[in-house]
Amino acid sequence: MLPAHLADLPGGSGWNPDLKASRAFCSAPSALISFPDLRNALFVETDFDVVAEKFFGEFWRQFQHRGTCAGQAGKSGMDYRAAMKWVFNPRHAKRKRHSVAGTYAAGRVEATDNVGSWDGCAVSWIVAGLLNVGALYRSDLQLPEHHDRNYCYARTLEPDEDLAVKWAASRNGVPAEYEILMADRKIDAAPPVSNLEELALCMVNGVPVETGSFHIPTGAVDKYGTGYTERSKGGHATLFGGIRAEPGQPALSSSTPEKYWQFKYINSWGFDWALDGALWLPRDHAQAILDDDDSFAII
Repeated sequence: MLPAHLADLPGGSGWNPDLKASRAFCSAPSALISFPDLRNALFVETDFDVVAEKFFGEFWRQFQHRGTCAGQAGKSGMDYRAAMKWVFNPRHAKRKRHSVAGTYAAGRVEATDNVGSWDGCAVSWIVAGLLNVGALYRSDLQLPEHHDRNYCYARTLEPDEDLAVKWAASRNGVPAEYEILMADRKIDAAPPVSNLEELALCMVNGVPVETGSFHIPTGAVDKYGTGYTERSKGGHATLFGGIRAEPGQPALSSSTPEKYWQFKYINSWGFDWALDGALWLPRDHAQAILDDDDSFAII
């Protein structure tokens, strides 16, 4: 269910399956094939938010006022990617938050030539931008790395989103001086994720998955943080960032039956939505999102 501040946006919060770039933009060789199979993987419960909070030292959720959900998810995917890489290689970690302006405008303009003042973007556009153009840090734009304590955290994020919309409406897209900086911050691959085994492998290996779908959780959760999706007329893009066993089952392991898998759905509608802005989805509801065919690993 759309929050009040997004209720007037046409077509949901900014994702639409008709806005898909060719898969050729995203056809880097699938890095999923190098992941260990489920029998050999270190298959344990993973929550990207827990790692990101330790990495950045301050927890905040991406937040949209406009139809920039795909860009917000891409920018947050880059943040989670950095945090999860830190787990495996602490010495090379850069504790810098990414900018939605660079991610959204690169996907809309540089990567796919979809300039316009309208709001909206496909996930495939965003990952095309991350593959071929790169990403910006908030500090590149002289935007704060931490909340402005005089405002809510959403107010801290507004200038970044304003730039995202402005640049996406311009034929020039990302200004040249920033595009140069982005060139060294491209992702390695963005293979499509279409089934629960691929999604699970991404989660246990610390790889965020950006996804767009008509299936959107209502925001209602039980005492364990579990929620469910409903099919909506408008679409929405966000992230998967965690895996666990269904509450009441033994701890997640490689022997946990697939029917008990749950996946963390990380939203861009603020801390008041669901449980601190996120919830856990049962396997069938996660698969319904993947079935809308616009989900990609950010590797």
